[in-house]
Amino acid sequence: MTRMGALLDLTGKMDDSIKVSAKLSGVELANVEELLLKLEVYLVLLGQSPRLSSELPDETQCRLGRWYYGEAKQRYQSDSRFTQLEAPHRAMHQQARHAIDAWRAGKLDEALDALERMERANLDVSQGLAGLLASPRPAAPGRNRSQP
Repeated sequence: MTRMGALLDLTGKMDDSIKVSAKLSGVELANVEELLLKLEVYLVLLGQSPRLSSELPDETQCRLGRWYYGEAKQRYQSDSRFTQLEAPHRAMHQQARHAIDAWRAGKLDEALDALERMERANLDVSQGLAGLLASPRPAAPGRNRSQP
């Protein structure tokens, strides 16, 4: 019985590990999506894409935003590193749209300034995510490993 209990505990830990890995890969995929959004902005400014700023997702519509305002909010809301992601993530999307609008209005310097702010904001998000996800994960609400 003791060995079966230990085996059951190990399988539970492995299940938890697999779930965490799946969530982390989802967050990494969301981060890649942010890079693709930035690439689209650069393509617009290089004359290689006809996209309008209104066609870009805002910070709640992208995959990272859906994660942030969904499952992550429940799990990490008490972690200051999590709450610090919101402002730069919003700024990254706002500056991406601003860069396109400024470029389309013929304001190249303003567009380049917006690109720089977009890059800085995205770097803050990437570094914040790395710090948050590298830390020990809080237990899922209502989960107690000592109970079968």
